[in-house]
Amino acid sequence: MYKAARILGDIDALSKGKVGRRITRRVAGKLTGRGLRKATSGLPDCFIATVVYGVDAKEVEILGNYRDNVLSRSASGKEILDLYYSGFGKTIAELIEKYFPFLIPLFRKGLDCIIARYSKWFEKM
Repeated sequence: MYKAARILGDIDALSKGKVGRRITRRVAGKLTGRGLRKATSGLPDCFIATVVYGVDAKEVEILGNYRDNVLSRSASGKEILDLYYSGFGKTIAELIEKYFPFLIPLFRKGLDCIIARYSKWFEKM
């Protein structure tokens, strides 16, 4: 459902509420040209990745796809996402941005490993 709404830009599904709230915000944000920002709040979905790479970076989109296609499909991944979106991820991103910008290269290296691994896995599918 997510891929169909995202790839086809299914505006009908959005207007009729036939996709989930999270998906609606993501697709609506994409349609308004705000990249991965949520349509309702203007904040990015991937808080830490956005601090590390920037709002419109391709890496942020890849990590969003990893979240949606890998993490959200397992019980442990859902627990991680619940913790991250309960405020933990946003708090860490704000701390990095304001007080620890020297850690950005370290986070980038870790996220680059996830991106590389996910890209290899995704190519096999």
